[in-house]
Amino acid sequence: MCRRILIVIFLLMSLGAVGQHPFSLKWRVLKTNNAKVIYPSYLGFDAARIVQGLDRVVKGDTSNIGLLPRRFPIVMSTPSNTSNGYTTLSPYKMVLYSRPMDGTSLGSGEWYQTLLTHEYRHIVQYRLFDQGFTRFGHCVMGPIGWSALMYSVPQWFYEGDAVYAETVLSSQGRGRTASFDMSTSAIVQDCEILYPYDKMLHRSYRDMIPNHYPFGYMLVTGARRKYGTDIFTKVARRQSWYSFWPYAFGCGYHYYTGERLGQSYKAIFNDLKDVYRKRSESLHVVDYKVVNNTNKRMYTNYKSPIPIDDGRLLCVKSSMSKTYRFVVLDSLGREVETLGHTDADGFDSDGKKAVYITEVPDVRWSERSYSDIAVFDIESRVCQIVTDKCKYGSVALSLDGNKLVAVDFSENRVCKLVVLEILKDHGQYSVRPVKSYYSKPMEFFRCPQFVDDNRIVYISNYDNKNAIRILDLGSMTTSEALGYTSENIPEVCPSEDGNTLYYISDRNGIDNIYRIPSSGGEPSQVTNVRYGLSEIFVDGKRIYFSSYSRMGYNIAYCNSDDVVETNGPAGLNYFAPLLPKEPSASLDAMATEIPDTSLLSKSKKYSQLSDPFRFLGWMPNSDGSNYSVTAFTANNLETLYTSVSETYNSDFQYWRTGVAVEYWGFYPVISFSASLGETGDNVMVPVSFTKYAIIPYYWTENIYSGIVSLPLNLSRLWYSQGLTFSVGAHCYSIKDKPFHDAIELPDGNLGFLSAGVSYSLARHTAYRDFKSPLSVSMSAGVVGGFRSNSVDASMASAAVSLTVPGFFRQNYLTLSGNVVRQSQVQNEYGVYLFDHSSFDLHGYSSARMQSFAKVGAEYSFPMGYPDIGIPSVIWIKRFRGGLMGEMARGTLFKHNYDYVSAGFKVLADFCVLRLNYNISVGFLLARGLKDNGLEETETGILLSLPF
Repeated sequence: MCRRILIVIFLLMSLGAVGQHPFSLKWRVLKTNNAKVIYPSYLGFDAARIVQGLDRVVKGDTSNIGLLPRRFPIVMSTPSNTSNGYTTLSPYKMVLYSRPMDGTSLGSGEWYQTLLTHEYRHIVQYRLFDQGFTRFGHCVMGPIGWSALMYSVPQWFYEGDAVYAETVLSSQGRGRTASFDMSTSAIVQDCEILYPYDKMLHRSYRDMIPNHYPFGYMLVTGARRKYGTDIFTKVARRQSWYSFWPYAFGCGYHYYTGERLGQSYKAIFNDLKDVYRKRSESLHVVDYKVVNNTNKRMYTNYKSPIPIDDGRLLCVKSSMSKTYRFVVLDSLGREVETLGHTDADGFDSDGKKAVYITEVPDVRWSERSYSDIAVFDIESRVCQIVTDKCKYGSVALSLDGNKLVAVDFSENRVCKLVVLEILKDHGQYSVRPVKSYYSKPMEFFRCPQFVDDNRIVYISNYDNKNAIRILDLGSMTTSEALGYTSENIPEVCPSEDGNTLYYISDRNGIDNIYRIPSSGGEPSQVTNVRYGLSEIFVDGKRIYFSSYSRMGYNIAYCNSDDVVETNGPAGLNYFAPLLPKEPSASLDAMATEIPDTSLLSKSKKYSQLSDPFRFLGWMPNSDGSNYSVTAFTANNLETLYTSVSETYNSDFQYWRTGVAVEYWGFYPVISFSASLGETGDNVMVPVSFTKYAIIPYYWTENIYSGIVSLPLNLSRLWYSQGLTFSVGAHCYSIKDKPFHDAIELPDGNLGFLSAGVSYSLARHTAYRDFKSPLSVSMSAGVVGGFRSNSVDASMASAAVSLTVPGFFRQNYLTLSGNVVRQSQVQNEYGVYLFDHSSFDLHGYSSARMQSFAKVGAEYSFPMGYPDIGIPSVIWIKRFRGGLMGEMARGTLFKHNYDYVSAGFKVLADFCVLRLNYNISVGFLLARGLKDNGLEETETGILLSLPF
């Protein structure tokens, strides 16, 4: 019935972003025994490399498993500037982004080799858990059941095992890099007592905890060292038979090892503590002078130090409670200026301006993004994006500040160095390309720097190795300063005279600075830090760098002519004892192997509507007396989503069928939905002057809805922005309805049109933020109804919300207001009013109004970060609260109703049963303060789940 209809003005504005490639992209598909590779038509060479490389990866990743995953889709995405990949079960596929990382945090392996080894390991993991009861859930509920029954598997196992695979099956991988275990090393060595396993598992808002990649790698490798390489194969098989139990993974581990996960964690990390201690003793560590204030109350980073004037340093500061900001330190390390917010993770500066790479999303397509050059003017404190829709990385200024050099990596995977001239006119910066230098096939450039006006030094990554080379801009020829080596070399920086190069290398197991003549020669070690360093800058006789500690990066310095005792290789190499037990899959050959492109003759055209109905599974749901089952499908490119549902009402014993279709492949999003079938209700019929009988009645009600929306992503720099337009047409068809009251609709058809617009802007958040500290959202919409028997109805609404920082960190003041106005149209049946969510107020029962205006305020704040709990049962990470008040006025039949309410809420953020989900549960108490007959004391439980 129509009084139950909730008219949502912005029917599709809450849709989450899904993977959308540009509509103009032409696709092809190449099928093999192991995979179905879906790739843009211009990436045939790379698709052939993936096909051949996958054969090698399959042999290595499945050798100790004994199970071969079934064929799966691989989607190769190049429009995105993301350096990553992922696997998913909904739909079952792997996605590979083609751009290599600018740094060496994943090691120096060839990009596709590293990415494919890591992501295919996840495919193997999914197959390993697809046994026993999990297999039963998979067969009954589809991939949704498959995924749901792996809920007890900790995230550290998935990623730790995949990092282990990329490490032992090649000569690279994160397990071999010094920077990967840097945070783990600092915590293990600096903390006298290990953190509890639950804190390491769920992380903390109070202390910096390594994420599940290094934490998981250490646990997985340590367990394999102690119990054999097949330990997790056995654990996974047992988990899959008892996957309905939340402790299934831990119980399986205990069954085969005799140790609980918490006990095993302590044993492995105590062993690591001893290993790290012995390594530190052999390294002859030097404590360097720290510039910034080291009296930190929380984990705080000072990074990218660059001298600007009068002994002052410009750097980027961030912490658990504050986002990235440009700050200036004086010669005593005091923060004398905060220049403003930034999204720069690293930058270069000549004292007048700072340049860095900023990520810019495509306005419409979520699978296309760019990396443009931003210029921050230090004097005016204004930041400008000076390139448009480019793919730059690793930008640096020339010595005179008039030119830039950057790495350009195009969508078709062509890498080159680009020199750009900087122009400035009336305070506005712009750039103009001057020269380009292209890489050879399968070579990637990193960290270019000007040696002088005519030379550029850069890092060349090729064949799983790094070299330092110098490009002469006059002759466009290169010379070698350091030959190809397996060392990870993320950065290089020339001296002021250009005769010496300083670079970071992990050749002794810790990221340190080394020195080498520009003409080539033997390197000498300059620093010997305890945990590692990054972002070096040479200023005359002094080298500034960011040195890592348990409380974050500090700015330190040394003399450029320092020489420390050179240590031999002292890498952790925690995996080394396991190498003889793992297969030699010759994955390194993939780095330079020329693929057999004749495979491409077997490829076929592929479109955004190919494989349109891949079954994702079905899910049951209940809402009071309504019980429903919904089946979902999607295509491989995630442009087409469909669902079919069946709902049973137990009170009136009727069935309804629902169908929904969404297509994201066009510039506007098009959707259609229908809900068909019977509906029932009760009517009270008088049988005497004092008695009434409740009689059920039924009618046919069909609802159709078609919507076109246009979601636009306007995010820039350190702000996320979104703008969405939508229009819709809706029809309600009512038939055989025997009764209706004053605000219900009788037999006939009700049609209405809707239109809406919404805008949101939010500043980026820090780790502790539970709201954006500065955000605004606005929306407006109209609904116009029409009916053949002269019933007419319409509604207009608008809403605005503003959040600003409160008095202290992580305090927020949110001000909101909305207004709804409906027309009053009467016929022989009475008045028809739409329902709207704005009518809900704390402390009052809901009532529909012809006009309604509301303002509200809420002050939110953290109440503590306890990091306490009952092991394996609950781990409480944060308490937070809020004070709120609302005022409103509504009008119904020319009568005004005033509302005033106040209340508070208290919430706890925690994890339970050692599951991978953050849950928020709280208590709300509100009271209506204005007597209008609708006031009440409202109490309730607040619950927020991550799924």
